[in-house]
Amino acid sequence: MSLPNEDKTKGRRVRDFVLALIVAIACATTASSQTSGCLDDAPAKNIELLWAMAARGELLTPEGWHRASGYFAKPNEQHDDKVIEVMSGYYGLNSYSNDGKVATVDMEFTDAGKIDSSLHYTPPKETEAYKTAFRYKLVAGPAYIAWYGPDGKAVQQKAIPGEKAWLIDSPPPRPWATVNAAIRYVLEMRNKTNDPIIKKNADETLSILLKMH
Repeated sequence: MSLPNEDKTKGRRVRDFVLALIVAIACATTASSQTSGCLDDAPAKNIELLWAMAARGELLTPEGWHRASGYFAKPNEQHDDKVIEVMSGYYGLNSYSNDGKVATVDMEFTDAGKIDSSLHYTPPKETEAYKTAFRYKLVAGPAYIAWYGPDGKAVQQKAIPGEKAWLIDSPPPRPWATVNAAIRYVLEMRNKTNDPIIKKNADETLSILLKMH
């Protein structure tokens, strides 16, 4: 039996909250022994989780973008930019540093071009570099535990003593997706339109993206 959209959204929020709570409990449990890199690795793990969302195509939906905004110190839950950045499916951490207050995480990837609102594909600029990297700067702040109020909608928060939250110290960029997620997105958008130009653009874009698959 399928659930209404509102119930699905609430279910995803509860799932995300439970996962975050499990990680926080695991970190607090292991921190005293100083044998786990859980707290020190948190900034890098946050970036990996953000890119995992991009690989699933979640940053191309309003709900996904809303969840992803929680990784940023200056969230922007709505974006008007209709251009989608396409990244290679092969990406990974290149370098990482953390002094306890500020962390830098370099994510290595290959630029695979852009897709605009008409589903037209633009290739990346020519370069001799095979891969590039984007540097994220994260800052540490107090961590909060959140739960739903009696009405099931209002979210209440309380700081967790001694726990840190690492947030990206920059506004969210334009939406991006890996090649496979971009293919799914173009197929979905193609099926929703009756505009012959958009359909033609979609077919041309798909033929290019499928060669990168």
